[in-house]
Amino acid sequence: MSETQSFHAPGSNSLAKLEQDIRGNEVVFGPLISIAPTNAKINVVTLTNRPPEAEPLEDDQLITLVKTSDTTAPAGRVVVWFGRIWVEGTLQAVLAHRKLA
Repeated sequence: MSETQSFHAPGSNSLAKLEQDIRGNEVVFGPLISIAPTNAKINVVTLTNRPPEAEPLEDDQLITLVKTSDTTAPAGRVVVWFGRIWVEGTLQAVLAHRKLA
């Protein structure tokens, strides 16, 4: 089994739609590792491929995405990823964070 799982998300999607897609895949595959924009205005989302015996993430452990240039997570949360990705057709700074374990 591969250690990671990736999927393509259209860069025309809203941040809410991208977050929904990532959260759905986190439940199935495992936690977010990274999001990489391509020249074709597509975001490549990479997740950890958790072992079958591992417990899936709980709803409150799933990723939250925020448009921001601030790289600080809110209290009680940890930064998972920060970078520029395609959101609604433009490159935007986005922070991904989740609840501290």
